[in-house]
Amino acid sequence: MYYTLLETINDHIVKAKLCLQPDITFAAKAHKKEAMQLLNAAYDRLKTANTRYAILSLSREDNFSIPHDLFQIRDKHFRLFMKDYHEDLKRLVQLRSDFKNIKVVKVGA
Repeated sequence: MYYTLLETINDHIVKAKLCLQPDITFAAKAHKKEAMQLLNAAYDRLKTANTRYAILSLSREDNFSIPHDLFQIRDKHFRLFMKDYHEDLKRLVQLRSDFKNIKVVKVGA
């Protein structure tokens, strides 16, 4: 699912955090899945914004080395992105890791 109405990476992050309950858990697996999809959509937006830099500054091999999904990002991939995007990329990777570790606690169960 793509979230085309969200214009910035920060908009995606804010919407993903809204999937959390006040006690920092997910109410259902669907909420966790939606939050992860929002983070992946934010990464897609970042990757698209990085396209010009990748074409003009990276070798052909490096250009093909850019990970397709957020879960594939490692420290070695940061050099493939413009420095302006490093902060957002770190936030997305950290949030993905955090969300992955957050438990699903069904309300009323």
